[in-house]
Amino acid sequence: MFYWIYVKIFFYIIHFVAAPTTVNLYFTEQISGNYHTCLYMNAKTDSLHEQYYERARFCLSQSSSTYKIKEQQSSLKLTFDELAKLEVTSEQLYFWSASIDLIERYQFYLDQDYPLSSQDEFYNCTLPRFGPYCQYEFLFDVSYYSSFDESIFSYYANMFNDPFTLTCYTHLKCDLGSSSLCLDWTEICDGKVDCHNNGVDEEQCWQLEINECQKDEFRCRNGQCIPKVFYQDNFLQPDCMDATDEPNSAKLIRVLCSVREGPWFKCEDTSDYQNSHTRIRRELFMKTMYSIEDLSQTENCSTAFICLLQVPHLNEYLCDNFDENTSYIDIIENSCTELIYFPKVPVLFGHIYFVYRTIELRDWMNLSIIPFYVCSNQSDYDQFWNSYSTLILNEMICIHLELLFNLNDISYYSTEDIHKHVISDLESRLHPYHFTFKYTSTICNRSAMYQCLNSTKCISVFRLFDLNKDCPMVDDEDKTRSYANNIMEYIEKNYFNCTDGQYIPQSLVTDDNCNCGVIKNGWCPDEDNQITYLKTHILFQHICDGYIDLDKTSIDIKNENDESECQQWQCDNIYTHCNDIWNCPNGADEAFCGSSNPLNCSSRFHLCVSPETNELMCLSIDRLGNGIVDCLGATDEPNICGTHTQFTSTVYMGIVNAFFCRNSTISMCIRRDLLCNGYNDCPYGDDEQFCMKDEIDLGFSRCYWPYYDNATDVEQFLCYFHKPERRWGVTDFQLEQKIENTNENTPVFSSNLLVKQSMRGFRLRYCHRGIDIDVWLDEQPNRFINGCLCPSSYYGDQCEYQSQRISLSLKFQTLAGSSRTLFAILISLIDDTEQRLVHSYEQLTFLSVRDCQSKFSVYLLYSTQPKDPQRNYSIHIDFYEKMSLKYRGSVLLPVDFSFLPVHRLAYLINIPGIHQDQTRRCLISRCDHGECTFYSNQLDTVTFCRCRSGWSGQYCHIPYQCNCHSDISCVGFSANNRSICVCPNDRFGSRCLLIDAICQKQSTNSTCQNQGQCIPNHHPMKYFQDFSCLCQKNFTGDRCEIADSQLRLTFDDDIILSELIFFHFIEIVSWYFGRELLTRATTYRSIPFRQNPIVVYWSERFHLAFTELSTKQYYLTVVQNEYNQSAIIERTIRKSDRCPSISELFNETFLQWPLIRRIKYYHLPCQNLSCFHDEVHLCICYDFNQQRLANCFPFDHQIKFDCFGRSECENGGECLQNKPDCPTKFWCLCPSCYYGQLCQFTTSGFHSSLDGILGYHILPNMNLNNQKFIVKMSCALTIIFLICGFIDGILCLITFKNKVTHEIGCGYYLLFSSIITLITMCIFGLKYIILILTQMSMISNYLFLQIQCHSLDFLLRICLSMNQWLSASIAVERTMMIIKGAGFDKKFSVKTTKFVFVSLLIVIIGSYIHDPIYRHLIEETNDIDDTNRIWCIVSYSSGLKIYNYFIHAFHVFGPFSINLISVIILITMKAKQQLVIHTNRSYKELLLEEIRELKHLITGPIVLMLLTLPRLIMIFLSNCMQSSDDAWIFLMGYFISFIPCMLNFIIFVMPSKFYKEQFQQTIKTYRKKIQRQ
Repeated sequence: MFYWIYVKIFFYIIHFVAAPTTVNLYFTEQISGNYHTCLYMNAKTDSLHEQYYERARFCLSQSSSTYKIKEQQSSLKLTFDELAKLEVTSEQLYFWSASIDLIERYQFYLDQDYPLSSQDEFYNCTLPRFGPYCQYEFLFDVSYYSSFDESIFSYYANMFNDPFTLTCYTHLKCDLGSSSLCLDWTEICDGKVDCHNNGVDEEQCWQLEINECQKDEFRCRNGQCIPKVFYQDNFLQPDCMDATDEPNSAKLIRVLCSVREGPWFKCEDTSDYQNSHTRIRRELFMKTMYSIEDLSQTENCSTAFICLLQVPHLNEYLCDNFDENTSYIDIIENSCTELIYFPKVPVLFGHIYFVYRTIELRDWMNLSIIPFYVCSNQSDYDQFWNSYSTLILNEMICIHLELLFNLNDISYYSTEDIHKHVISDLESRLHPYHFTFKYTSTICNRSAMYQCLNSTKCISVFRLFDLNKDCPMVDDEDKTRSYANNIMEYIEKNYFNCTDGQYIPQSLVTDDNCNCGVIKNGWCPDEDNQITYLKTHILFQHICDGYIDLDKTSIDIKNENDESECQQWQCDNIYTHCNDIWNCPNGADEAFCGSSNPLNCSSRFHLCVSPETNELMCLSIDRLGNGIVDCLGATDEPNICGTHTQFTSTVYMGIVNAFFCRNSTISMCIRRDLLCNGYNDCPYGDDEQFCMKDEIDLGFSRCYWPYYDNATDVEQFLCYFHKPERRWGVTDFQLEQKIENTNENTPVFSSNLLVKQSMRGFRLRYCHRGIDIDVWLDEQPNRFINGCLCPSSYYGDQCEYQSQRISLSLKFQTLAGSSRTLFAILISLIDDTEQRLVHSYEQLTFLSVRDCQSKFSVYLLYSTQPKDPQRNYSIHIDFYEKMSLKYRGSVLLPVDFSFLPVHRLAYLINIPGIHQDQTRRCLISRCDHGECTFYSNQLDTVTFCRCRSGWSGQYCHIPYQCNCHSDISCVGFSANNRSICVCPNDRFGSRCLLIDAICQKQSTNSTCQNQGQCIPNHHPMKYFQDFSCLCQKNFTGDRCEIADSQLRLTFDDDIILSELIFFHFIEIVSWYFGRELLTRATTYRSIPFRQNPIVVYWSERFHLAFTELSTKQYYLTVVQNEYNQSAIIERTIRKSDRCPSISELFNETFLQWPLIRRIKYYHLPCQNLSCFHDEVHLCICYDFNQQRLANCFPFDHQIKFDCFGRSECENGGECLQNKPDCPTKFWCLCPSCYYGQLCQFTTSGFHSSLDGILGYHILPNMNLNNQKFIVKMSCALTIIFLICGFIDGILCLITFKNKVTHEIGCGYYLLFSSIITLITMCIFGLKYIILILTQMSMISNYLFLQIQCHSLDFLLRICLSMNQWLSASIAVERTMMIIKGAGFDKKFSVKTTKFVFVSLLIVIIGSYIHDPIYRHLIEETNDIDDTNRIWCIVSYSSGLKIYNYFIHAFHVFGPFSINLISVIILITMKAKQQLVIHTNRSYKELLLEEIRELKHLITGPIVLMLLTLPRLIMIFLSNCMQSSDDAWIFLMGYFISFIPCMLNFIIFVMPSKFYKEQFQQTIKTYRKKIQRQ
């Protein structure tokens, strides 16, 4: 007993003293597969407006079982039984760095009701030792860091990557001329043939060349397609493998992905990075080429030649063996052949050699370099060779080096550098003639291919004008040529327009090179985005500012410009005031700005320096800008040295604001850095006349810091005024003052962590890009070997082999209705075999309100290296709601171009919505143990079998043992023989056996406030935070601690409110480089009746708010310079707040003016208004210097955020959302005849059920007394109908229960009708009660509601139709009795009646069977009253709607027609029979007498028809009711349709003497029985 207490205390002390860092291995019990014993680390990068999540996996490339490891004696070892006795939990094992597999086995052991004794062992490791047996050890102290992720970042920052061997891609049989050389994966499809064996590295790459992208995609230069929204979305994370979507990222990535950077996603799978970063690889490659032995030469020859060329890394030890007095030339001439190939293998394209001639070596001895010949044995380059003097050597055509290069330019290069330089230059020169693959007509005849002039070579149109010479005649770079219409169509759609008719590829835009060419004043359209925007858009803040910005070639402004007709424009405004530029001709906008005003000049005067006294004086603004210099340096005429000039991002052009030298023979202006420098730079020394002579330091201007602080007032004034005028790009919209924004938009890279020196001695990496570890084989003799944890991109003992892999860059978006739904996303790599093998998979969690702006980087590996070339692979993604594990849907992404070694795929994925189309039919004929399912991104084209737990394969026909938690179903089976489990929110682990208790902790820092829901972030899906908070409505923040802002709006009574009110919120967002951008978001409120105040909750920052009551009827609601968090803003909206259209403010002539002219008069309306708008602007009015001025910003009145082109709206409703990205709310604009939050109800035809008629009038969470009048009235009518219906049914049942009535078929028909009436009333009452209780939020059981949804309306239809057909059957029976008279067979009649009843029941059920099939429940969240409603709706296709109309008409007209025809036949037959008896009477007289006698038989069908008329009207009504407010009409029609089944007693019993007598007799019988009792 004491032993266990001691062990327990000792055990806990060890781990509580230890550091909190945990190292948990995964896949330690891998059964099969090519990755095992893995560690995960997570990287999160906050960059500009996006976040990037990456989960890196490092695995042993060989199983731990291959190591012969002896038991580690230094580690404490305990069995599961012993751990249980110590009351150790699985959570503790997790924090003690046990492997996940072991932790789950231990939890499974604990979960058993009667756990069997287990001898499984746990080794208690102390970091840096880790592993199942503590057999692995890091080279650094992990416990020194706050997290394992930080320690890995630091490891790569400390360990210098200086490999001594090449990393190789070995899965392509490529002949590089020697087995010592190997291919890099980036050299496949790089446009350059490297393999000598028929160019297999480029053989299939034509498929990429001809690849075309969709309209919503951007085509990378290499042919890859990415979503167009990913183009230039972040220069730190390119999505194209060649990085052409982020042209300016290459240089930065080369810095970020240095030799001390880890194998992160942005570095490993970008071929541009690989080609620049692998300087080390190229050096190794060259070294390897040099070391290849030429077997045709003697050893002395090879050695002497290496020594002669002084080849680095080779001559250091070889040349020591030669006698110093021996000449290398002599040895070479005596022992070498005439031609020496060095290197021995081709250096370029698989057939370009460097050849030295031994007979020429002595001739070049006096030079510092040894020239050689460039030779080739291919005829493809004849056009190139023919332009030089060539020589045939050994059947190869050769050119001497001095013909290709100026030898003096490379005379100081080493041999290796010369070779590199020549190879690089030749590659560029020969590329136009280089045939990468065979250019067949199949390739070149495509519309997106360009045929090179005078050549069989063709290229993609996307290679035109890309600055790479691809065609032999270089016609692909000739922008002056006329191209075919199809070529120009591609160019105009996909290229960047330089505004002057030129086009360049999008990949060259913002690449730090002016590819369009400088247009004017230093403007480069493809680089200066702000200037380009300024020149092509009319911007309010740049009107009449002294600069002509608009480019007439870019915008149709005819004879107008932005600086013409400015008389009505106030040039001194919030955009120009004190911006250090004279925007007003008289400088009024710069009065009292910058320098002090010691003379207290009034607002009508400017400060300046008198040229006579050299002292400050006040000058009237009337004398400014008049062309006469009154002030020293011409400060009153700042444009005298040059007009306002345009700008570039680097230098200013001209010398505006320069110091003007007076009295000079020529106009001379100097820069301010020449003022007061001790030298007369002006001819008459006026640049020095005002300066303090004693204080001048020769050569240093007083305008320089630190001299400026000690300068006089005059010196400071002139230095300040004459500073260079610079205008930086677009002036952003602003209010009265700059908006302070607390958002941190500066890029923060998680890799820039503090590098901590904790390495166990410095040593070079053994594992290339992997993590070096020691594997302890035996502790006693200190026997250990080097081991490697390799990243996904490498494998091998030293991570020396490059893996075939798929790297995914994924961004998810969901509809607003699911923005607060936590998703589990399962990403699987599958093949097309019958086994449908899951090669590898990854799981993510996604919450839109948290992750909508995030990209996720994921690696998927094939189960074997290499992959099977005969198989086709694809990415299968499943979505589950993590809280309930409800399946949402699946997406299929193709993996095209199977010949590529690495696939870098970028996708923007729409998460399937809640409501899926129920009308689609499956395309798979076989699904043994699963359900046929459509992919949401390939509707109606691709289906798959979604297997039940325990089954896998293409047809769900392969069984497997599911080992997930007993409450969780397996969703698949992987290639490594593991069940794939999707865990609920509170569980984690590969089998979901582990419970994450982080959300159960009650500490202040680990709870969500305001009833927010805690969401654990499980490892390995943890990104620096242990948990997240899913906030309740009206709360935000990391801990839900921030309440939403509230707008409490009251509208004046004279303002007419529309039913739908929109609220537009405008935020001024501080962006990078000081930019401020406008963002817009919209929400709405549905106002069914007038109410004050209207409360609008808003969780995001905003500075302006507008209310839109109807189309373009705007009211200015809020203007705030600074955003106040969680503010409650109370506001009364008055008519004076309305923003009228300019069409209401100006006459027709003014409205006909172009916008560039009209906008200059926009200050005028502000004298009496607070805001107004035109077709493209919203304008607010503000006070400035005792004036009312306008401030306009672009506003798209027609903008529609259309739910990403998807919709959860029913019946063709238009889905709109509050923001273009990351929406949190949406609404449906319903077409005519439809209404409801989702347009789920219709007022057309007989689709209206009680749900649609009454549902929205039932107030949730309110008792019946507080419900609307229509609800109370419907309740009263329901009670009345139920009472009447039950009375009618019971009385009829009493009547027709009598056996006397069963002698003929009519009695049975009426008995059946009585029973059906009672059933109808029961179902009707149940339907009404369930509807009321459900919409009052008193019933929420989903299964129960689903059952009633599919059954009750269906049964009601059957009962109503059955009742009508039974009525028709009775009419037919009576008619037959009259026709046959005494020959009527009663027994046959009874038998026929039973058959007819069964047949009718079957036919009616069959005709309505579509109704329950197409019924489904939908959940509706109402953002207005924060309620959730569940609706039962039916969705028909157009064809099914026609059938539904027909079948309803048939079940109404059919019984009525039969009733009417039967009565007519019955009356005429009886009249004929009476004519035989009463021969003295006329037929007409007898017919009228029969009609009077049997009038109840006529009135019955007519009454039934009249009562069914509302139903018929609703079926065939061409114009539907336009609003649900007309519910009274539908409600009456709905109730009236039940009256016919309540009239059986009145129609059939009361008019009939026989039935009346039977009823009375039965009543007497019951009375006697009661009296006896």
